[in-house]
Amino acid sequence: MNCVILGPTKYEKIQKFGKIKDLQKYINKAATFFAKNFDEILIVPDMGLSLLIAQEYKRLNSKGKVIGYIPDKTSNGNVLSKYYKFCDEVKGIDGGWHNLNTELTRNSNNIFCLGFSAGVFIEICSIKYNQEYLKLQTKIFIDKRCISGLLPEEVAIDLKNLIYFNNFNFLVKSKVISI
Repeated sequence: MNCVILGPTKYEKIQKFGKIKDLQKYINKAATFFAKNFDEILIVPDMGLSLLIAQEYKRLNSKGKVIGYIPDKTSNGNVLSKYYKFCDEVKGIDGGWHNLNTELTRNSNNIFCLGFSAGVFIEICSIKYNQEYLKLQTKIFIDKRCISGLLPEEVAIDLKNLIYFNNFNFLVKSKVISI
């Protein structure tokens, strides 16, 4: 089973706007959760929260795979190439950055949002089309500890299977993820 991990490149945002005080402790807990429950994690390999969690995930689960998704077409060369070494596999998606956000979220039924940024909002909002037109049953898990507030109601109303959480163990115990 796999999941997508979304998070801000400027990971300090989860401390500034959320309730995370000890960033390394949070990364360790998140990576432990993903290592215990998922065979693969899918990320955009960029120096951000997702990559930091992916590195710890690999340390905890050497058999687990980190799959990096990148845009095949970029106007400034491939700025992500220095992060490929942290991935077991790198997959290109045609169409540049705008298409990457939509395509990435089509590759798993479990999307974990660990903080907001403009890019994360694009990825979350693109799930609406995956759910509505492709009939995907994508679940969106948003960690309330990493954000300043919930999604605006005008956005949340368009998303199905939106689940806010405060603790990774809650997700397993409440069986909202099928493991």
